[in-house]
Amino acid sequence: MFKAEIHGESIMVNNGRLTGDFNLVRLLEIEAEIMKGYKVGPSAGPFTVENHLASDLSAWFLLLQVFGDENVELIEGVINVPLENVGVL
Repeated sequence: MFKAEIHGESIMVNNGRLTGDFNLVRLLEIEAEIMKGYKVGPSAGPFTVENHLASDLSAWFLLLQVFGDENVELIEGVINVPLENVGVL
């Protein structure tokens, strides 16, 4: 579970559930749908190919992809990094 702030608005990711600013939530949902079938996450893994929002790590990478590293700030929680099945989430 984590909460991030982008341009003064916040979004929370918790086990695939998104809450917070409507526009941020919607943009992240759209990006996850666009990226379905593509790897999301660190290039060496672990990454997801589908259900990107079910993974905190993939959701974080999508936020960075959409809004840019310099605009996304982690303000609460941690980014959970799954250690099993690297590259096959």
